[in-house]
Amino acid sequence: MHPSDARVYEFLASLAAEHEQAEVGMGGAYRAGDIDRFNRGWQPESYSADGAIGEAWDLANRRIRDLTRNDSVVGPLKTTLVNHTIGTGIETTAEVMVEGELEEDFNEESDEHREDWIFESDVAGKVCWPDQERELMDEMLETGDALLLECQRKESDRLIPLCYQVLEAEQLDESRDRPRANGQTAIIRGIEVDDQNVPINYWLFDAHPEDPYQHYSPKSRPVPARRVIHLAAPGRPSQTRGMSLYAKLTQPARDIDTYLGSELTAAIIGSLLTVIHKVKNGGAALGFKGDGSTGASDVRTDEYGNPLVKLARGIVSRIPADDDITVVDPKRPNQSAESFIRLMLTQIGMGGNVSRQRLTRDYTGNTFLAARAARLDDQAAFRPLQFYVGRNLLMHVHRRVTAQLAAYGRFKHLTARTYASSPRRWNRADFLFPGIPEIDVEKGTDALLAQLAAGLITHKEACATFGRKYRRVLKQRAREVAMIAKLEGLQVSYDRPSTPGGGRKDEKEEAAAGEES
Repeated sequence: MHPSDARVYEFLASLAAEHEQAEVGMGGAYRAGDIDRFNRGWQPESYSADGAIGEAWDLANRRIRDLTRNDSVVGPLKTTLVNHTIGTGIETTAEVMVEGELEEDFNEESDEHREDWIFESDVAGKVCWPDQERELMDEMLETGDALLLECQRKESDRLIPLCYQVLEAEQLDESRDRPRANGQTAIIRGIEVDDQNVPINYWLFDAHPEDPYQHYSPKSRPVPARRVIHLAAPGRPSQTRGMSLYAKLTQPARDIDTYLGSELTAAIIGSLLTVIHKVKNGGAALGFKGDGSTGASDVRTDEYGNPLVKLARGIVSRIPADDDITVVDPKRPNQSAESFIRLMLTQIGMGGNVSRQRLTRDYTGNTFLAARAARLDDQAAFRPLQFYVGRNLLMHVHRRVTAQLAAYGRFKHLTARTYASSPRRWNRADFLFPGIPEIDVEKGTDALLAQLAAGLITHKEACATFGRKYRRVLKQRAREVAMIAKLEGLQVSYDRPSTPGGGRKDEKEEAAAGEES
């Protein structure tokens, strides 16, 4: 036996031994815990949630911000999620009840004051409250953290002093971090927490630490947690800060960008006539006419006398009989590119909790059933995000606004003393989420009417699907019904002039002709 053959047999025997050992079992009852020659190198480290996020967050955050700025898939994915989660703004409507009955006067007054306050919500006065909601959702999706700082502005022309400032996650000072020891509280990635991991202070920079327009080095200071609303949907109990939803999409997004770039390059090359000209002494440097590769821009031949030509569309060249020319066919555009890209977009949509149809806005080739199933899946993904924002952001802001309205005597139907005696009662509210339009509007409307008739939903819930406040809708409808009753019997024509006796002239003439006949 040749020595090389012996080494081959020895290697195969070792593989067989490994396989036999793996068959006996080196893991547990779950296959994910088995170890064999295929997954032996896949043994990731064990991290707490804060440990895993803290180690990867900085670089991952910079990469994801770059993708949302420049990538044609991740950027629209974020916009899609924000549009369907926040839309033009998630609203709250007061639903205060006294002795089992709705306190309609107060509820209407509260809603009206809140509609006035949304134009004063931004400390800088640049945007309104619905815009701040979108900014916060943008930040939570992009970096995993969204910070809202409570501020006060006491100008005399304001409804109340309360206003807010949206901060970026980079403004948390992680250099302040310390472990819990010797009676000191822990600071985890810029957030100081007590023994129960309840936030005490947020160590915030005065400005973004990488802002080139600051004339000083920003310094951090502790801000009481009661002034900060921190949105970071936790994925694990050991998690203090958030991680971007797009962390799992960075590689697929770069893969599709690389693939498309390669396809475009091949297509551009394929649009030219590309040839390989085999000549004697072909090892010499290949150049094009006028490209300066031989040291002079006007040289027409190389040192062996081979002509230098510039590639262009439709080159026709005369060559000696013993030369050989091969035309390169790149076979572009790639006929399978579209299906492959659809597969990659489906993968990105799955990672971003959005259907491929909604991500690409391409419904070609989809049946009505498939489009409706995608809509229902998307709605199921948007709802948890909407309720998270509603419970952890909107209700907090609703309480703060109501408390200041009462404290500054803005209510006619509620005094500061009465509010202070039972604040929970006066803070009851519901959310109005933006609805997802029905694929078939007529069928969707019929379904709502059937549910209303069967008592499965209320007018309040039906109006909420369209982002409407039911009180306003019902009152406006009552006004319109009253106006119709008041104008009953009055006929108005928009296409032909009416006669003094009422009705159109041609209708009277037709009626008279009918009587004569």
